[in-house]
Amino acid sequence: YSDDMHAAISRNRLTEAKLLEFSTYSIHTNLLQELATKHYSVRLLLAHPESTPNVYQRQTVEKYLKELLLMRDQYSNRYDFQVRCYRQTASFRGRKIGNQLISVSWFTYGTQRIERSNMPEHLKQSRRPQDLEGHTNVLINADLSTPEGRVLENMFDRVFEDLWATALTLDDVAEGIGLA
Repeated sequence: YSDDMHAAISRNRLTEAKLLEFSTYSIHTNLLQELATKHYSVRLLLAHPESTPNVYQRQTVEKYLKELLLMRDQYSNRYDFQVRCYRQTASFRGRKIGNQLISVSWFTYGTQRIERSNMPEHLKQSRRPQDLEGHTNVLINADLSTPEGRVLENMFDRVFEDLWATALTLDDVAEGIGLA
C-alpha cells in the first residue's frame, strides 16, 4: 500500500477503514496489521472462494480466509474487524481510510503473464481460462477533502455498500467451505 495511505492511517485515531479486495494478498501482512495496531474499525470485503475464476485463485483466497480468521480472533478484543465475502465477479477494488483518503483501482483478466512465466505447465493449466489480477494495476489515490476525492468516495461507497448488503460473513463462508 502507498505512503499516502500509511500517512492517512497515522494521522487518524479510532476511525473506520473500508477495504474492497479480492484475496487480501497485497494488504494482508502490512495494511491490515497497521490498522489493527491503530485500533481501526475495519470492514473488509473479499471474494468468495467459490466465485474465483480458477483453482489457483480459489486456493489463494482460502489461504487468506484462514489467516483472517486467526487475525480476527487475535485482535477481536482490541478493535472491530468485520469480514464478508461477495459472490459477484471481481471488477473494482478500493480502500477508504477514515475521512482522509480514498484509493481505487480495478481488476484485469488475462493469461499472457502466466504464459510467459516459469511456472510448471500443470499450474499454468490450473490458472486457465482466465487469471484475475489487481495488485499490479495502478491505485488512484485522492484526498477526501477534494472534489475529485468526493466523486471517488461516492462511487466507492455505493459499490461497497451494495456488495456488503448481500455478502456472506466470514464465519458462514468458512463453515460452508470446511475451514471452520
